[in-house]
Amino acid sequence: MNAPNLNNYAFPPNGYNGCLIHELMLMRAINRKGGLYSICPGHRWADPPWVKMPPQGKRYFKINSIPLPGVEQTDFLVTSRQVPEGYDSCIVSTVNIYTGIGFLEGSGDIRWRIKRNEVYLKNMGNLTTSIGSLTTPYNINSGQYIAQTGNIVQYFVSLGPGALGNLNGGRIICALFGWDWPR
Repeated sequence: MNAPNLNNYAFPPNGYNGCLIHELMLMRAINRKGGLYSICPGHRWADPPWVKMPPQGKRYFKINSIPLPGVEQTDFLVTSRQVPEGYDSCIVSTVNIYTGIGFLEGSGDIRWRIKRNEVYLKNMGNLTTSIGSLTTPYNINSGQYIAQTGNIVQYFVSLGPGALGNLNGGRIICALFGWDWPR
C-alpha cells in the first residue's frame, strides 16, 4: 500500500491527518478485494426483492374471517401476521369483503384498515368498499407495502354508526398476500 504524499497538503500533518490516511489506505485495500460487499453480510439481488420475489423468498397468505360484530365503532382484528426474524416482507395483494346482505359500497357501514406497527398503511386506513375476492385478490398497483423483520401487520374492521340496522348476518373476510425474503 502506498501512503499518500504528505507534501501535497497546505498544512503540516498532525495526528488527525494520520488517522484519515490510515482510513484511506484501509478503504483502498477493501476496494481491491471486492469492496464492502465482500466483508459485509447481505444479499445482492438481480431485481429488488420487493418487486420480484427472489429464489430464497417464501410466499405467504393470511386469510381469516369473523362473524359480523355486534358492536359499532370498535376495531375488531380479523387477521394479522408478524414478519419472521431475519426476513423482510412485502404485501402485494389484499382482500376485504362482506358476505352478508344490506351492505352498500362506500356507505361507511363497514370500514377496513391495515396497520403496520401501530401506523395505518398509506391509503389503507379507511376503506369503505370491498376490495378483491378470494379468487382474484386486489393487486396493489401503486407498489407493495414493505414490512421489516419483527413488524406486525394487522387487518381490522369496524362498523359505522347505524350499521347494525342495515347489515344482516354474513362474515367479514380479510386476506393479505405477499412474500418474505432473507435480509
